[in-house]
Amino acid sequence: MAFSLSESLGSPGAGAAFSFATNLGQTMISRGVADIQAWSKWEADTVKAYRQASSINKRNYRQFGVDLQNWYSKSQYVEELRQYEQALVKQRQELKTDTSIAATQDLGRKLTALDARFYEQEAADIIQLDNLRIKGLCLILLKRWQAVRLVGL
Repeated sequence: MAFSLSESLGSPGAGAAFSFATNLGQTMISRGVADIQAWSKWEADTVKAYRQASSINKRNYRQFGVDLQNWYSKSQYVEELRQYEQALVKQRQELKTDTSIAATQDLGRKLTALDARFYEQEAADIIQLDNLRIKGLCLILLKRWQAVRLVGL
């Protein structure tokens, strides 16, 4: 014989109430377990999402640091290159100036040498003309002296 709880309580209404309460308790327990499982799943998903977000943030921060360092290095390189090019332009200008000054000085030396040769040649020509004039005067004086000597004898 099967033992029924509703029969042992004495009345069918009491058995039904007990069954209802038992079913309600089991339903609450099963729903409570489902809620606890859902809460646990939500917590696990939340922790996983936070860890993933933290990992992504760390990776992004490291990449930002790398990008910032690369940008700084490149901007520093570009600045140094710009300064180098400015210095090169300045050196070229100074070289042009120095070259122009040297060329002008060289031209001055050449003109001075040319002038010196001209004046040396002019002086040599003047001396030669003076020598010819003196020679001519000497010849004239010699002829006059000889003429005076012939007449005086």
